[in-house]
Amino acid sequence: MFPGFACWDRKGFLAALALIISISVSRGAPVDFNREVRPILSEHCYACHGPDEGKRKAGLRLDREEEGFKELKSGERALVSGDLEKSALVKRITTSDQDDIMPPVKHGKPLSREQINTLTRWVKEGAKWQKHWAFVAPVRPELPKVSDDTWPKNGIDYFVEEKLQKAGVKPNSEAEKTALIRRASFDLTGLPPTIEEVDAFLADGSDSAYEKVVDRLLSSPHYGERMAQNWLDLARYADTSGYHFDGVRFMWLWRDWVINSLTTTSLSTNSLSNNSRAIYCRIPHVTNASRPDSFATT
Repeated sequence: MFPGFACWDRKGFLAALALIISISVSRGAPVDFNREVRPILSEHCYACHGPDEGKRKAGLRLDREEEGFKELKSGERALVSGDLEKSALVKRITTSDQDDIMPPVKHGKPLSREQINTLTRWVKEGAKWQKHWAFVAPVRPELPKVSDDTWPKNGIDYFVEEKLQKAGVKPNSEAEKTALIRRASFDLTGLPPTIEEVDAFLADGSDSAYEKVVDRLLSSPHYGERMAQNWLDLARYADTSGYHFDGVRFMWLWRDWVINSLTTTSLSTNSLSNNSRAIYCRIPHVTNASRPDSFATT
């Protein structure tokens, strides 16, 4: 979709770029590819410039870094690091020509002004790529500076306050203890707290009272049941076949193994891998129930 673009309106293009840059110049943090750019490309560009070779236009792929910067059949390049005028992508998303604008009008997915600003800033900053976040080892970031450093109680709170400041709002006051234990109980176990648990939390005046509640919930067997729901849903788990008569069925063995794994151990890389394989592998005979690892390797 990036044929020759020699007839584009140079004055209009430069004027549009000047407006976009002037709007964006006050934003200090560089554009984050995974958080801001990749979602735009995925939603608006991959249909014609993605992995599907049969639907790909103009030989351009934007799902791979090396493909985005290569010379196209037209002689242009979709992306030229730091050069807005030579980047065909920027020209096409900022043009006013309805025949040349990208994404095409007929697709019904126009870019918003904010999205155009983001892509333009990204190219201006060098069009730096990142691996998909799932393949990037997490790195502990520095805590952002906030106006009220007395509000945060932990590292995450600093990032929450930073977002609130950018949105021009202030954090709510801390919820009542009855609300806190109710939220934690439902989130971690799917069940409401008992009256005795609420009373114990209210009576605990220590700074670690909430932490104790969370630790107790994480050690509950109901925590494993709650977390296992995602695994079971992905595997389309069911105790019954639904439409036919139910003979002898052993899938409950895998269900119990998943719950037990989540209850007694943290999901390490190995257990995640084993769990994923278990979804697609045959459930062994009931006599293997004493060998939970066999559920993942049989």
